[in-house]
This record gives sequence, structure tokens and C-alpha cells, in this order.
Amino acid sequence: MTGLHRAGRLADDDHCGELSNRHYAHDESPGSALMFRRRRSALLKVTVADTPAPLMELVLALMTLQRRDHRHVFGGWRRRTARGLPVRAEPLLQLLSPTGIGPLFLDPPSAGLEDGLSQVLATDRAVVEAELRRICAVDRPRTAWIRQLAAQDRHAWRILEHAVREAHRHILAAEWPRLQVAFYAEAAWRAHFLARHGLERTFTSLSAGLRWRDMSLEIDSADVDREVTLRGEGVVLLPSLLWAGRVLVAPQPAGPALVIYPGRHAASLARCRHGRRSSRSTAGRHASGHLACFDEAAHHDRTRAHSARLRARGIDASQDSA
Repeated sequence: MTGLHRAGRLADDDHCGELSNRHYAHDESPGSALMFRRRRSALLKVTVADTPAPLMELVLALMTLQRRDHRHVFGGWRRRTARGLPVRAEPLLQLLSPTGIGPLFLDPPSAGLEDGLSQVLATDRAVVEAELRRICAVDRPRTAWIRQLAAQDRHAWRILEHAVREAHRHILAAEWPRLQVAFYAEAAWRAHFLARHGLERTFTSLSAGLRWRDMSLEIDSADVDREVTLRGEGVVLLPSLLWAGRVLVAPQPAGPALVIYPGRHAASLARCRHGRRSSRSTAGRHASGHLACFDEAAHHDRTRAHSARLRARGIDASQDSA
């Protein structure tokens, strides 16, 4: 899902060509523009996703983990998640930037972990090389491991597979049922909003930094001026419960583009009641509407070396929830 531009522009165009760029629009530096063009017929093809995408949510969670904004929403979640982040999951941080940069092949819009991971591991070599060049040209360091991924080194790809599995287990697995409930509630509300208020108001209500100009939608983001052109496949609105930045745009190689936006329930899901609770004591309490607190005692054996590695990657495991 990942890629990025400073701003996006979604335009009405009856003579558009091929998809020119595949990136996310992101929220760091307003002032540039991603031109997002569509055929006139595509204006009638805006829908709301009917199911969450676990790998996309995982990638967004890892980006949120590295950010410093929205501490009132994600501060406590970041602290707990960073303290317990498995060492085997850390390589993903080399690929994913807090600004929204990351390789598109890493988070296909799959219905589950296994089918999504199968797609990741089957990515064409040319696509892998192009995506890794792109992210390293923006802000990702070209590490030895990234070079090995580009060279299709089997061990490097096993590291990637294990990293995805470990990160999913640590961040999403236990809370996925609760995230699904919140997703379906948000998607139903957004579909009703779209039917009642129409396209223009729906898009501009997704987050700050969206503007209509004639029949074009501009989205503040953080890269350079670019243009994305679609051929009438339409757009699917995809809420995220672990992202609080501005709207992200993820055109797909085939099918409608995804417009990822922060769901209204993100704040309540990211907060956690204070105090120590074991995983057993919270079993069966998924209706609470809060992400389960990790038992602090389970993390006392984390070494200072682990915290130092995280700080080197821009993650402070000791930050306050604010």
C-alpha cells in the first residue's frame, strides 16, 4: 500500500491514460500536489470497503508506531507496542517510513494474513527492485538486507516472511476481532454518509487537507508534485483503525484505487485503561472498545540493547501517552 506524494488531485477526465504513479498521498508537507485523475464514469464508482485488509492495517500500524503526532490517541499504544516489539519484526522498520513511504508489494489488500503473505512472497522481481529503489530514493536507507531482498536472496526473504508474521502476531492477532467490529461500524456509517451527502462532502470529510478544485480532489501529502491517472476502475474508501494521519491514496495494479483514511473509532481503540492486567484477565472482554493492555511484568526482561535498537530506528519505547 505504501508510497507517497505531497498532495493529491482527483480529477474528472474523459481521456485519461495509464496509471502513471502508484503511491500514497500523505500528510507531512502541504504545498505540493498529487494529481489524481479519473474518467467521468469513475465518478459513479466510489464505494466503501466491505472488509478490512490485515496487511494494510499492519503496515499502517508500524508507520504510526514510528510517528510522534497524535500522542493523545496513540501515545500509550506506541509505548506498549514498542516495548514488546519482537526483534524478528524489526526488519520491517527498514522498509516503512513514518511519513507513509513503503513498498507497494508489502501490503496487498488481502482478506487474511496467509493469502496476503503469499502475494508478497510471489512478487515479481522487477516490481521488488523498482519499489525498493523508490523508497530508498525518498528516505529509506539502502541497507544490506534491502539489497539482498532486491537480489532475491532466499534468506533475506525468509527474514521478511518471519518479520511479517511476528509483527502481525504482536500487533494485530489478538485484537483483530475487535478491530473488525470497529471497521464494520465505520464502513456502514461511511456508506450511509456517502449515499446521503454525495461524493464531494464525503471526500472532504475524510480528514484535513482535502480540497475540491473544479472536479479535482487535491490531497495534502509529503513528496513531490505527481499525477496518478486511473482508467475508470473507480475508488474504494478503506478506513483504518491504526492510522490518524491524513488520507493515503493507493492505486492498485488492477482494480479500483484505495483511499485509506483514519476511522472515527481509532481514538477509542488505541486507548487502554491504566493499570496492570494479564492477558488471561482480559480474555473474553473484547466488547470494551479498547486495545488490550500488555502486562508490564511480561516486558521486564527486555534488555537495554532492545530499547537502543528501537531508538536508533526513531521509536522511543519510553514515551508518555500524553
